[in-house]
Amino acid sequence: GSNANILLNDNPDYVIDCIDDINTKVDLIEYCCNNNLKLITCMGAGGKSDPTKIRIAPLVNCVNDPLATKIKYFLRKKSINYDNI
Repeated sequence: GSNANILLNDNPDYVIDCIDDINTKVDLIEYCCNNNLKLITCMGAGGKSDPTKIRIAPLVNCVNDPLATKIKYFLRKKSINYDNI
């Protein structure tokens, strides 16, 4: 929390998350949700190398992605609504 407070205290227009560590990613998403910060978060590429396969979608619509599944699980455990992420 304290690092996020320091890094994001200027109220950015967007926060862009490319974190691979699940706990850190969940913490950042939680912070952004609790502080009404707009967030763009990257999920797993799964070793894909075809850039035409990249999709932009709300987190709630991410399926068949192990990282997204874990993130949604931990956000639900923390009662974080991720409908707008």
